[in-house]
Amino acid sequence: MQVLNNTNISKPVVVVVIEKESQLENYQLAHNTLACYCKIYGYRLIQFVMDKSPEMQKLCPQKHIWFQRICVPMKILQLNPDINYLFFFDADIGVINPNHRLEDYINPKYDLSFYERTFTYDIMSGAAIIKNTKYAIEFLQDWVKLEDTFKRDYGTNDQAAIHQVFLDRFYPNHPRKEKCEKIWAKGVVLADHTPYVACARSILNDTLEFDRIIIYPKGSHKAWVRDIWLTGSEWAPRDFLVHDLEQFKITNDPELISKEPWWYFPNPFLSDATFHSSRCTFPDGLNCWKYNSTFITSNETVDSKIMKKAAEVRQWYLDYLKTV
Repeated sequence: MQVLNNTNISKPVVVVVIEKESQLENYQLAHNTLACYCKIYGYRLIQFVMDKSPEMQKLCPQKHIWFQRICVPMKILQLNPDINYLFFFDADIGVINPNHRLEDYINPKYDLSFYERTFTYDIMSGAAIIKNTKYAIEFLQDWVKLEDTFKRDYGTNDQAAIHQVFLDRFYPNHPRKEKCEKIWAKGVVLADHTPYVACARSILNDTLEFDRIIIYPKGSHKAWVRDIWLTGSEWAPRDFLVHDLEQFKITNDPELISKEPWWYFPNPFLSDATFHSSRCTFPDGLNCWKYNSTFITSNETVDSKIMKKAAEVRQWYLDYLKTV
């Protein structure tokens, strides 16, 4: 991969990694909103489709996309020392509200910024703010190296592995660390992910700041992404980016939404909302975001729903720890 040309180094770079070209359609809405947003504000958007990127495959030969997608931003930073900050996003993260700027979520005190998922105990592995420093790159290297240890046939292996990086770096001699590792080692199905993460988080003991790393807590207004289905597609002015924006999950079928509200959700945009590149200029491009007004609500309403779920998950976590 060549060094990036014409990159505005005063602005963050955005990186998205997709496994296969055949998946692009499923991520179309997320990609279109993100691409339009980046064009409006002059951010460099770098998207790698791994099965069409042989050069990047050589640089990131990991067996699974979950670890390739950690390797890719790491390699971009190593090859482009003039980049100051990189925002890494899952392919299903899109822009719900373009009236926010990436720079507003950067805290120069931290080399790595993460956030907690609202509906689980996990640290979110699919979105990170990365400062181009030796410290941050070494953290990513440690994360990628765990691929073989955290290999599973189901997803979330990288999400489990990020917790192990924190244990290895900050709690290498903790008396319960080996117990957590044994929990992971004997796990074979997705349900085994939860006890490992609960065990690991219990060692972290609610600590969210580690040297030059921050993990923003559930409901924090400093977190730049949240899951769209948590509020049934409702959003508020404070919202910026939403996760889980996959085409096959968007539906107007009330039965599907009622049956699996954590999976399906209605489209927050009008059917004629288009994000064509030719229209994505400032300021008129902001009008590309045409909303179904049914889903526009107040910050207070969104906060209330998020914090209610956060409180439920906190209690689940405390109850679960009694069994670990």
